[in-house]
Amino acid sequence: MLIIICASIAANLWDDLHFDHVIPELYLKDIEKLKQILDDFGIPNDFDLNELNNLVPAHSRCNIRKSAELFVKVTTLYFLGLINAKITKVESV
Repeated sequence: MLIIICASIAANLWDDLHFDHVIPELYLKDIEKLKQILDDFGIPNDFDLNELNNLVPAHSRCNIRKSAELFVKVTTLYFLGLINAKITKVESV
């Protein structure tokens, strides 16, 4: 499994599995800022930060290091695109 944040292959991820929010869930506490980010990034306003389409597997150290950081627009959209390309497969498991 590829860990998006650090771009490494996780051989035994299950021992250290975290799920990271591409757009941090911290923004649920600041709805105006969240709306601004979604608008600036061209993401629909009904985008749910806690749905599968915003989550990626991560090592605990990568998730903790990223914390509530929001990637720049191009990186965020790239990661969300990768997720969307695989979401049907993930949902079928």
